[in-house]
Amino acid sequence: MKHVHIVDKVLPGSIAEELEIEKGDRLISINGQEIGDVFDYHFLVNDDFLTVLIEKSTGEQWELEIEKDYEDDLGIEFGQGLMDEYRSCRNKCMFCFIDQMPKGMRETLYFKDDDSRLSFLQGNYVTLTNMKDEDVDTPDNIGTYRYEDILGTTFKLVNASDYYSYDSEYKVWKDKSDNNKYMKKRNCILLTVLCLVLSLTGCTEKTKEPINKMDFLLNTFVSVTLYDTDKEEILDGALDVCREYENVLSTTIDTSEIYQMNHRKPGERQFTVSDKTAEVLKKGLEYCEMSGGAFDITIEPLSSLWDFAGADPAVPESTAIQAALEKVGYKKVLLEGNTVTFADDDTAIDLGAIAKGYIADRIKDYLTEQGVKSAIINLGGNVVCVGEKTDGKPFKIGLQKPFADRTETVAALDINDLSVVSSGVYERHFIQDGVNYHHILDPHTGYPYENGLSQVTIISKLSVDGDGLSTSCFALGLENGMKLADSLEGVYAVFITEDGELHYSEGAQEFLSSD
Repeated sequence: MKHVHIVDKVLPGSIAEELEIEKGDRLISINGQEIGDVFDYHFLVNDDFLTVLIEKSTGEQWELEIEKDYEDDLGIEFGQGLMDEYRSCRNKCMFCFIDQMPKGMRETLYFKDDDSRLSFLQGNYVTLTNMKDEDVDTPDNIGTYRYEDILGTTFKLVNASDYYSYDSEYKVWKDKSDNNKYMKKRNCILLTVLCLVLSLTGCTEKTKEPINKMDFLLNTFVSVTLYDTDKEEILDGALDVCREYENVLSTTIDTSEIYQMNHRKPGERQFTVSDKTAEVLKKGLEYCEMSGGAFDITIEPLSSLWDFAGADPAVPESTAIQAALEKVGYKKVLLEGNTVTFADDDTAIDLGAIAKGYIADRIKDYLTEQGVKSAIINLGGNVVCVGEKTDGKPFKIGLQKPFADRTETVAALDINDLSVVSSGVYERHFIQDGVNYHHILDPHTGYPYENGLSQVTIISKLSVDGDGLSTSCFALGLENGMKLADSLEGVYAVFITEDGELHYSEGAQEFLSSD
């Protein structure tokens, strides 16, 4: 059964409003998955990065890439609270207490509710006799989540349309299906709409639905969406590329080349690495030089000390920070061809600020080799657009507003065949004693950068450049970071300062969406 979800309301200041989603628009899918009901919606929307497919009233389809806080909603409401038809009991029990109700009472008292979803949301009675396998089966792609991810989540019901109306006097839902006058009018409207749809689509080729696959890799959610092919094996191959590089470049997988080098024996300082590792190391060292050491691939002793991904992060002791600082310095790493030489036993490498971009580029290469001409790759916020949308229009990429009470986008970008990467103080951070400590660490002080910036976004051809430059430009601050971006051909930057003001490098404003 195909589900249709029409937007009934767009909340002011929400993501949806910023992306120009309107009442009457149709929500088709989230991350390539169809939404059956309100539970599907709330599960799918609880993610840091979303690919949302919207169909406008004109029939035009918009694909929206959204970066947000995990638990934040899009800010849209639907006419039906369940986003699906309400289920009534089909049993014909002779002892049913509903059938024994006296006549002349509220209509809602005669509705044989047997909807397990309403039981969950409102505590309604349910017999469980009419539940289907799909109601209890766990989807194969459900992934994993923690108790704290759903703790405190509120499912909000809105006034239902079509078959139910809300009785404000008794504060209950009223079944309108036995109102002959209403149903006759409704069915007439439905028939008219159906005839109109048939007349419009009778000679029009059906738009191909995109396919999507997601997995938890690189310590984040990795998503690949294809628009011009329905070959699932290409999606599998794209994720395999990601796994292949993660197994080489990870700092936590004990068989990776980076892990092996970081956990070397005392006195063991020279290694021969694969072409993959050598290429990423070379790119990382280039940005170390370009930024004057503001970007540093040997930050690992500090990043592991701060442990932003831990369950209870805290500011380390100053003595521990100073001890870690002595181990940091990109000039302690020498790369000649495939040979890596360390200057001492304590230097360790962390390619987290550049590896995702490099891997995203390799996934794009793979998709291109498979003949894919329209796709989006999302590696935890490293977004790469392959070509353009199948209708010839650009992909729309939203820029998140840092620290908004409700996640908002501050701008929408029109992107064709380019990469968009952001680094900000709202990612991997914690508050202690009223101070925000974020993951972008200064290799000269050992503490997070404090330079008046909240976020830097880089638009570039290669995602590895966007990855390295988003961190480098942030570390350099607004003035020097802007100079660096302007000095590079084919690179465009958007800086957001702590006061919320946006600053654009030369040519960056040309990517702002006019829609």
